[in-house]
Amino acid sequence: MPKNRTQKLITFSPVLYQRALARAKSLGLNFSEYVRYLTVNDIQKQTISDLEILTKEVDQDLAESYQDLAQGKYQTLKTKADIKKFIDQL
Repeated sequence: MPKNRTQKLITFSPVLYQRALARAKSLGLNFSEYVRYLTVNDIQKQTISDLEILTKEVDQDLAESYQDLAQGKYQTLKTKADIKKFIDQL
């Protein structure tokens, strides 16, 4: 992935932040990884033609993220059993 990154400040209510943080931890992710995971998951649902503007760099970043997802670097844990199995494998 390119070394240049964009950082954004996101404001959450305390309750939403605590719930998101708890969910991230339950998946074995830190908060930043969880937000990236959610973003990639959401964008993955769209086709490239649905996206208005993609620079080559963004396109490459998305392709790498999809590849990481396909290689199991990110996993979808939908049930408590999935979460337990994932944690037991650590």
